[in-house]
Amino acid sequence: MSTKTHRAKNGSGHTYAFRKGYRTVIRQDGRVITATGRSMTESKRNAQEKLKRLQPLNKGLVEKGGQLTITEFLLPWLNEVHRNEVAHSTHARYAQLAKLHILPLLGKVKLMELNKRHVDQLLNAMA
Repeated sequence: MSTKTHRAKNGSGHTYAFRKGYRTVIRQDGRVITATGRSMTESKRNAQEKLKRLQPLNKGLVEKGGQLTITEFLLPWLNEVHRNEVAHSTHARYAQLAKLHILPLLGKVKLMELNKRHVDQLLNAMA
């Protein structure tokens, strides 16, 4: 008698018993999304909802087809996304550093073409 094992499809994650419920872990594009719930299906549903909320963050990069420059990405990201995650003074300092150091040297570089050499040149110029 042979028994077949069923594998979960890609992107559905791994669900296991956790405390008084279940936890689902999904690994996708270098991110780890975790969610808990009282039942397996609730945990999976919560994890999928988290994953859907995170996906629009990368949408602008794909729509531009790799033509997005550091300037086009960095300033909107600092002002729209990052501003709400840090203290006002931290955001102001990051914006200042971006305008004084990063954008003059790397602003015209396409985001998809940014590599270690560019970052090393930036750090050498700042030193």
